[in-house]
Amino acid sequence: MLQTSRGSSGPPHPGRLKLTGVDGSIFNGLKVLHADVSEAQLVRNLNPDKIEVLLVSRGADVGQAYLRGRKYTYTPARVAVEESTGAGDVFLASFSYFYRECPFIQALKRASAFTALFLQRRILDFPMDEVNELARRVTVRPVKSQGI
Repeated sequence: MLQTSRGSSGPPHPGRLKLTGVDGSIFNGLKVLHADVSEAQLVRNLNPDKIEVLLVSRGADVGQAYLRGRKYTYTPARVAVEESTGAGDVFLASFSYFYRECPFIQALKRASAFTALFLQRRILDFPMDEVNELARRVTVRPVKSQGI
């Protein structure tokens, strides 16, 4: 969703980058889709019912997750972090891995914990016992009202 200052038509041109909107129907049928809340706000026609898992993160704040259209909120465990670069990539990758191995809520908690540990230590090699322990501090709750 990053485009050059000249927009999405034609070849890229040097200049400032800006976020532009996209038609969310192109994501229909995906197994897992992740976006930061600022990116998700630029997507038109995004239908959580047509994506198996949609994750909308807000950094360390409460995020939203959808499983086949059913909405949940999740609250990541808080850890001291100096730099958040890479958080979205690690969150998506770890969720995708855990989701193959665990039920949705457990995968969401573990991915959130794994991401927090990565941001805290800047390594990807730490014991799964630590991930599981931190995952207990991640809360996931179903939401009655739907919508993004």
